Amino acid sequence: MALSSSGYAGKTLLPREIAEEGRNYWKNYELTKAVAVALGESGGSLGAWHDNYKSDGVTLSSRDCGLYQINIPAGDVGTQVEKDLRSESLDPYEYIPVKQANAYRAWEMYNRNWIRDGKQDIRRWQAWVAYTTGWALFPEFWVWRHVNGVPEGPWVATGRFIQRAICAQMNYHLVITKDWNENQALYYGKRYADHFKVKSNLFIKRPKNSAAVVAFEIPDKPEFPPSDGIGPRPVPNNGV
Repeated sequence: MALSSSGYAGKTLLPREIAEEGRNYWKNYELTKAVAVALGESGGSLGAWHDNYKSDGVTLSSRDCGLYQINIPAGDVGTQVEKDLRSESLDPYEYIPVKQANAYRAWEMYNRNWIRDGKQDIRRWQAWVAYTTGWALFPEFWVWRHVNGVPEGPWVATGRFIQRAICAQMNYHLVITKDWNENQALYYGKRYADHFKVKSNLFIKRPKNSAAVVAFEIPDKPEFPPSDGIGPRPVPNNGV
């Protein structure tokens, strides 16, 4: 039986828990991006992995590990290097240090020296495919399905990474630190939604036996194909 080349395992963080860890490194809109990237790369899974193979399709080249899918060479797979970045444990004593180490490595990568448009800069989000393909910041809730670049339909739900990331920041303040009230969470949530061009109503909902959380109202799935036959698509970028 063939081994899986990718998967999810262990603890899956809530988006607001990703924001809580990310607050150690990023602020404001960059924190929103950090949460969206983590959701796009791993879905918040601390034990997520993705194996990359050489051109023969058999020989392992590297593995992407954990929350931010930090890449390690094949020689480090199964060693302490991987264990420091990826955990399948549900024991907080084991997975919390891994969560911290993975986010810190992402921060290090983000801050590496980089030449962008011929000028000295830092790398920012260039290392993450979820970001550079445009999907992490894609503000739409539905997308017309494309297969190998050919628009075929039907309408399918997007990952809604930026929408969930905006809510994560608001809920971090509302539920975890509890330093904002509902009016503040909605006010800043709507400002962030405008900044990232998310067009949908933001509201407070109260799950049963739970603290209040901020969420988006999800628009109904479109009834008809896009008028141009293609539909809205994410725009690739250089990591900024």
